[in-house]
Amino acid sequence: MSELKPGPELDRMVAEKVMGKAYHRPSGFEMQYEGTEPWEPSINIAHAWEVVESESFCDPDGYRRHYFEITETAIGWRVSILHKTDNRRSSTSVEVLAKTAQLAICLAALKSFGAIKE
Repeated sequence: MSELKPGPELDRMVAEKVMGKAYHRPSGFEMQYEGTEPWEPSINIAHAWEVVESESFCDPDGYRRHYFEITETAIGWRVSILHKTDNRRSSTSVEVLAKTAQLAICLAALKSFGAIKE
């Protein structure tokens, strides 16, 4: 499992490296992503799902080529990102195991973009 912990720093990395969006701190303590609500994909599963469904995992023509496989295991959540080729075969591009599904999604997304090596 990764050394990265859920929280603002990991959320900032996901926003910038995966989603391609600015992530700023408008007040002294609350981090935001585009809107007025805090965006916390490493903590909030609804926000993590935005990462799964984002266009970041589509090719330039808008076709989805990467698919998330999310599985609960006895020791945590496993997230695999599968790459689909034109001949309908798939291969696992990235696999991550973490304590929560949302953390595993964030780590797998970052790993698939080369932002972390773990």
